Amino acid sequence: MAQAKNQFVFVFLGLLVARRKFSTISLNFLMVGHTHEHIDQLFALFVELVLRRHRFQNPEELIEAIDMEIGPVVREKGEECRVSEVKAVRDFHQWLSPLGVPPWNTFANRGGVETAHSFTFLAFVDMDSAARLKAKSCPQRPAVLAGYGGSNTHDLDVYCLVKAYMRDTRPQQDPVLLLPINRARAVTQAAPDTVLMHCPKEVKGPEAIKQHKAHKLLRLTSLRDLCRVPMLGLFSAAAAIDELIEMLQTKQAVPNAGWLAVPSAALPPVVSTANPIFPHLPEETFHMAVRFRSGLGKG
Repeated sequence: MAQAKNQFVFVFLGLLVARRKFSTISLNFLMVGHTHEHIDQLFALFVELVLRRHRFQNPEELIEAIDMEIGPVVREKGEECRVSEVKAVRDFHQWLSPLGVPPWNTFANRGGVETAHSFTFLAFVDMDSAARLKAKSCPQRPAVLAGYGGSNTHDLDVYCLVKAYMRDTRPQQDPVLLLPINRARAVTQAAPDTVLMHCPKEVKGPEAIKQHKAHKLLRLTSLRDLCRVPMLGLFSAAAAIDELIEMLQTKQAVPNAGWLAVPSAALPPVVSTANPIFPHLPEETFHMAVRFRSGLGKG
């Protein structure tokens, strides 16, 4: 998803590697014109089976409609369908801000040149010998000026290997130091401990945010009163808006940290394989097999 190609996602993935939640993380993007995925089919089903067939006034009714229509389709494939309401989003931007390592220059096409499509995040110690040699002998100038890279390289410093396309067998550039381990340790909380207040990009500063919130509450109040008009009879919707107004006026609870708060287990070393595309991944996966049903003709 294009929404995942930004500095905050990259730094978050780097932090996960630095905290040894994962040995390596691969983030790949499909080429323009080849981005049709399974999720697109699911959204099409959602429009056809839920939005065009049902009317709902509150989140609970929408959840019920999704479970009723999408649930059977998903379960037919042996998968699970879980629908839940997200009432708050953690503020990852603020949580990651102490790191001070915003990557740039590789998130958008420009001048008719496509941006990179494949990124692998891993610690210095987990790179192969050739990549480690390049990382130490050819550190990037900004890293050197900040006191990192070269002889100051730490085994747990997180690097990013960048490829132009997934199919490429070698990176397009030397390993990029993304997150030195001492900066990774600057984030002390297991997960973000504040909730994101959604505002348009142009709304900046405490006073502007306060005014935006007041205007939002005013619009919600007007919408709630409209739903209460007997001719419309949207009383369930009015009650749901009331809950939303109350939630906006009180301090929102921070969602549970979940797996982010679970202590990291010891990870085995990354073994470089004969996989030409992704040497840090297994060179083979599940072997194909064929079943021969009994009682059918023989050759």
